[in-house]
Amino acid sequence: MAMANGLDEYELYANNHIVKADTVHHIEPLEDEPGKAYDITNLIAVSRKTHAKIHEAYNRSEADSSAIKNMLKRIAGQHTGGGV
Repeated sequence: MAMANGLDEYELYANNHIVKADTVHHIEPLEDEPGKAYDITNLIAVSRKTHAKIHEAYNRSEADSSAIKNMLKRIAGQHTGGGV
């Protein structure tokens, strides 16, 4: 959360909106990748609203899930030095 300055990283990078973050999302769900629970490359700061949207995409289809995960990984790369 601190690395994102308390901002919703998805809204900032995807939509150029400033929204306060209040949740940390695991890009690869813990059920699938329990070893990535504290892996900074698997975490992204978001608002509750964005978190719900992300999970809707995860549940919609494999293609939507893959697309949003790829976008979130690029965004997370911003705070881990990977760039977008």
